[in-house]
Amino acid sequence: MSGALVLAASGLIAGIQCVVAAERAVPAGAASNAPASEAAAPAFVAPPRRVDDILRLLDHHQPDPALVAKAREALAATPAADAGSEQLVDFYRRRAAAAARLGQVDRQIADLLAAIGHSAPGSVARAALLGVLATAQATGGSQLAAARSSDEALLQLPRGNPGRQLALLQASVKYYASLGDLPAARERLQRAEQTFAQLSGGRGWAQRGSQWTAMIQRARAEVFLVEGRLIEAEGALRKAMMALEAHLRQNPPDGDGESVQRYDGVLERTLAVTLLQQGRLAEAEFHVRHALRMTLERVGRDSVDVGQGLAVLSNILAEQGRNGEATRVAEASMRAYLEAGAAEFSLNLARARQFMGAALSAQGRHAEAVEVFERNRDILQRDPELLQKYGVGHPEWVISLLQTGKPQAAERMAGAMLAWSVSRFGDDNPRAALRRALVGVARVEQGDAAGARQLFEASVPILLAQARDDAESETGSLRKQRYLVFVLEAWLRALATTGDAAAAEEAFRIADIARGSMVQRALTAAAARAAASESGASADTELSGMARQEQDAQRRLNGLSALLTQLLAAPPGEQLPQVQEALRRDIAAAMNERDALRKAIAERFPDYAGLVRPQPATLAATRAVLRPGEALLAFYVSERESYVWAAASTGTPHFSRVPLGREEVAGTVRQLRRALDAGVDSIDALPPFDLAAAHALYARFVAPAADVWRGAATLVVVPHGDLAQLPLSLLPTATATHGRGDPPFAGYRQVPWLLRTHAVQQLPSATALVSQ
Repeated sequence: MSGALVLAASGLIAGIQCVVAAERAVPAGAASNAPASEAAAPAFVAPPRRVDDILRLLDHHQPDPALVAKAREALAATPAADAGSEQLVDFYRRRAAAAARLGQVDRQIADLLAAIGHSAPGSVARAALLGVLATAQATGGSQLAAARSSDEALLQLPRGNPGRQLALLQASVKYYASLGDLPAARERLQRAEQTFAQLSGGRGWAQRGSQWTAMIQRARAEVFLVEGRLIEAEGALRKAMMALEAHLRQNPPDGDGESVQRYDGVLERTLAVTLLQQGRLAEAEFHVRHALRMTLERVGRDSVDVGQGLAVLSNILAEQGRNGEATRVAEASMRAYLEAGAAEFSLNLARARQFMGAALSAQGRHAEAVEVFERNRDILQRDPELLQKYGVGHPEWVISLLQTGKPQAAERMAGAMLAWSVSRFGDDNPRAALRRALVGVARVEQGDAAGARQLFEASVPILLAQARDDAESETGSLRKQRYLVFVLEAWLRALATTGDAAAAEEAFRIADIARGSMVQRALTAAAARAAASESGASADTELSGMARQEQDAQRRLNGLSALLTQLLAAPPGEQLPQVQEALRRDIAAAMNERDALRKAIAERFPDYAGLVRPQPATLAATRAVLRPGEALLAFYVSERESYVWAAASTGTPHFSRVPLGREEVAGTVRQLRRALDAGVDSIDALPPFDLAAAHALYARFVAPAADVWRGAATLVVVPHGDLAQLPLSLLPTATATHGRGDPPFAGYRQVPWLLRTHAVQQLPSATALVSQ
């Protein structure tokens, strides 16, 4: 999920707590003695594989134009000329709320500052307004301003208000954690723990204890998240949700109780984001769906909360590779913001349009994606800060420019993004590496294979290291995987134009990397860890513990690196050099810890290390393990064209291009498989096998390398993509026809199947062959 969405969701949480603690009256009536731990969290049920239910629910909740009109009327109002301080505080607070309803964060902040200016120093009212201001500043993207306002709120809060103090401290923990200032976040968490201990069992605990429990658990989760301790963060968030559910049962919402319900929904969205970071996509989808339903029942579809919930759902769907549905939900998110009255140039809509462009690009609708990105850029011209963040460049924008035949524009954009990334993050940062690689892709498209190769050699190793780390810590994403494959396929195109033996060798290695997806690597690593942990042997118990420590260290490293990246991308006045230096020291320590664990595992358990971190096979290493009478046939099917390698243990290898891309190969394979798994009730109903199409595949992919493999008895085949769905032995080596015969299939007796002359052994990758 993007940092902007995380900040928006968690900023809302902090501010809602301030509002609830500072403004909500204690409900009347007897309190239940049921402890928070008995509250039921929503039980996980695998979500539907389509989003039609959510879209139907949105249609059911029609927008209320009267609410938007009322908010716009309030925003246009002016204070009475003779208004006193109390009246002015109330006026500006209400107008700020209208601005928030319409998603106009700048107006909201301005009115909150005006209300604060008219409030009494050292009062509960001023502290509450400062807490809401901090929320607005965080939503607007300024965590530093939010942290400072939160600190000021704590200073302004009169003594004797521990419940309000706890809410403000929890918010302060969040802001400092978001800034990466762990010492400050931990100090405020310690103060929050002391305040919580003071509240425990005291006056008001029977009614408010569950709510206060939710606050302290949320504060703990914030520190766990920034430390990369995702499992602990998840546990704290679930406890917070259960505690809040108990509070809502004890204190049915009335009046300002709506704020507590809102907080409940935002908490669950944050849990969804945490699960997403762990790669637990189905659970993340379940929880964000549940939060969306609660929000729709509470306020209808025309609200900022609904727009943000839909944005999180769209992101989760994109991570699952469900790009068409991600686009539909992104469209619904934009609609929710507009129906809530948000201005076209607002922060929420700027983010939504950027994400919409990315979703369209991921779906392959590149011309539409370019149009959305360009419209966003044009709208944001009036706000230079938003323009810089959301309107001048995005990897998906570069990809869509490349896919619509605009390589020069793509190179200019990727080059500008690269220069900015290097200035902020350095040369060896994965963010800069991706942008450098995209410049390389643009060079390939313009015929500069040599220039592109230099860029790829500088960037791809960094991207591969990141992919391996993500896979081992189970924190990778399909989006990153797609970017990597896009770059690798461009490198293959550049190498294929060279035509020399060194290029064929390098292309073979690149293709073997591209075949092995991030998901496959993650599953392999997870299976290896599980096998070690389930064994009763003492050595396996030791391995399981070391493997889990390495994974935890990598997650901490990922979390700290993400924080540093966020700080480096902030405006100059909010970059906090001292915090950056502290983060760099923590990152170095986490990296040393991880590397020491990897070294120890490799020395103690080399087989396990080779399984979870396999090195891509080279053509030379693959040839070395081929036995006499064996020949290798390896394929790679890219978006635009395909590649073939053939080799025996001796002789000259073969490398060639096939002018058939992914969709064309998939179409042919689907056509051939109709005769193999037609799902018919009788043999007579089986459609004939398309011998002409099968021979055409043979002629394109296999025959050109016949000089290499003809003398072998066994073909060791490494297929790719849809070619893996078709047995190579069923390809005819010459043109053939089949007649009708008796018994059934007798008409195929004379077909010169490849199986008649060669045995075929299929493997998932060349690395699998070398490691046997």
